[in-house]
Amino acid sequence: SAAGLGLIYIGLGVNMAIFLYHGFVKSIPRELEESAHIDGCGEFQTYFRIIFPLLLPITVTIAILDFLWIWNDFLLPLLMLTDVTRYTLILSTNMLFGEYNKEWSLILAALVLTAIPVIIIYAFFQRFIMEGITEGAIKG
Repeated sequence: SAAGLGLIYIGLGVNMAIFLYHGFVKSIPRELEESAHIDGCGEFQTYFRIIFPLLLPITVTIAILDFLWIWNDFLLPLLMLTDVTRYTLILSTNMLFGEYNKEWSLILAALVLTAIPVIIIYAFFQRFIMEGITEGAIKG
């Protein structure tokens, strides 16, 4: 079912998210927390006003990577989804291939329709990815 497939995606994707968050949080200077404490912020204020806004680039990066992974996944939906009406676009495109019949015009149109959401998501969130890359590269 789709709910079981979602749980599998969460279970498989959480390890990479934790790894990326861990590396990103370790790169945040300790002085930010210390200066917030000197200014009178408590633990929760420091997190929500200082640390949490800094996590936006890595959060968007993880969201885009997970979206691309889940959107382009073929094997898990093929194994988990039994109802043809619940197939993903990738699986539905695969159904256009037959042993004796290959409708290339339909296949190419389906592939273009499948690629459009990925391009839109990437174009919209590209600046966050670039911020995350440059923030992780600059030490000092």
